[in-house]
Amino acid sequence: MDNHMTIDILAYQDDIRAKAKMANIPGMEWEDVFQEVMLHLFLVQSKYDSKRSGPRTFVCRVATN
Repeated sequence: MDNHMTIDILAYQDDIRAKAKMANIPGMEWEDVFQEVMLHLFLVQSKYDSKRSGPRTFVCRVATN
């Protein structure tokens, strides 16, 4: 059985925005970080495995990394 599914990324944009505002990446504003994380999540959302974590955990882990 396939446990991989897509996630409604927009449902977690407040969590992503909060993490982006805490990021301290030289030369990048928080809005840039937010945009990069959203794009990356769009690309990797198919790797989400509901047996390994909840969607919020997956999104926050990707955003943190």
